[in-house]
Amino acid sequence: MFLAYAALLTPLVVAPLLFSRLRPALAASVTAVASVLLLPENIGFDTAGLPPLSKYNLPFLGIVLGALLFARGRLMSARLGRGPDLLIGVLMLASLATALANADPLVEQGVAGLELHDGVSLGITRVLLAGLPFVVGRALFRQPRDLYDLLAVISVAALLYTPLVLIEMRLSPQIHRLVYGYHPEWIGFSYRWGGYRPNVFFRSGLGLAIFMVLATIASTTLARARLRAFRVPMAISSAYLGAVLVLARSTAAVIYGAILVPIVAVLGHRWMSRVAVLMAIAVIAYPFWRLSPLFPEEPILSAMSTISEERAQSLEFRFDNEAQLLARALERPVFGWGPKMRWMVLERGGEEHSTADGYWIITVGISGLVGFGCVFGLLVWPVVRSWARLRRIRGVQQKTLVAGLSLMVAISALDMIPNGIFTNISYFLAGGLYGATTAPPRRSPRKRSGPVGRHGPARDTSPDRVESR
Repeated sequence: MFLAYAALLTPLVVAPLLFSRLRPALAASVTAVASVLLLPENIGFDTAGLPPLSKYNLPFLGIVLGALLFARGRLMSARLGRGPDLLIGVLMLASLATALANADPLVEQGVAGLELHDGVSLGITRVLLAGLPFVVGRALFRQPRDLYDLLAVISVAALLYTPLVLIEMRLSPQIHRLVYGYHPEWIGFSYRWGGYRPNVFFRSGLGLAIFMVLATIASTTLARARLRAFRVPMAISSAYLGAVLVLARSTAAVIYGAILVPIVAVLGHRWMSRVAVLMAIAVIAYPFWRLSPLFPEEPILSAMSTISEERAQSLEFRFDNEAQLLARALERPVFGWGPKMRWMVLERGGEEHSTADGYWIITVGISGLVGFGCVFGLLVWPVVRSWARLRRIRGVQQKTLVAGLSLMVAISALDMIPNGIFTNISYFLAGGLYGATTAPPRRSPRKRSGPVGRHGPARDTSPDRVESR
């Protein structure tokens, strides 16, 4: 376990070193993606009354440290505290309101009422999980061409990761145990489709599969833009990662890839952005749709049964528990029930009577519709914003990068409807998308920036660009 705790601290050292040598966007991308792929799960440094420092926040604290030391100009010019940044402040205030509204104990279930420090802890937890990575991405990605660094790092990192993925497909998920000394999840959850679903250094095989979806979309986007990543042909990378995705044995992830990868490969950036907006709207509308009698539960289960009877039964179980938890959440719909099992459906004595899978219902139950709007708004807002500003972006290649990333953010948000949150890098991607499409174009007094090149976007050589490195 010593190695696991030591590994958690490495971003605090590595990130500043990367910022001292690389462009800010590239340094941040390498730190965030490498941390997701390599750091241990389910452990953290406990802090009194506050959420633990873990894989979900230490890397972004390291990025902030590196930026303060070597890219302070970017942080200062980001003009934080406006737009979707306001959702982070609302989220903190709403967490305090949740605590104040739930001071009453649940006597029959034996659950204590909340105190003000519980609201503070809940707010900080939300901010560290979603707000911090969003603000980091928003501040360090300033132009659409910066997104090349992010997509290239995700694509190449996934390629380098596939040998570990293939090993676990054959031998079962053991690498996390061999390196860090423990399993983050019961290995029985990993048996799917007559074999083992790889986890590597993710908490769940679902988390790894979703990352492979993102990497496949990233590679396909770069191929569509006729770009390479570190001299790797992206068309070949996309085909290879797509094959690994199928072998990862996750039904939902395979469906995501089967729908979105052809959209990126065949359709233009306008349609890519429109599809992303439709998915984003579906995410925000889902709680209200779920309450409606028009929700097509039976057709969905029937369609799923044609794919896999086992997955259809699993989905039906989720729907049943979702309905119970939603009825519970509607008793306190604005600010929710708060943590400490108060939001769960409990038997007398505190025994659980329901199971929560989707991150959306967990968020609504704990933080109410206000919390849901803030947590998912940080993902949805940049997608809609990038679609609205797509016409202002110069160059088809840069528009393609923006549209591809918007699809990645949208599918990350959509996956939080049936599943939990397995990695918070989606908030980093959303922040990068918002920052890259919001900042005004930079003009150099010496030389006008050229178009995106074949091996990557042309770099701005203006003084303010050099100073920010």
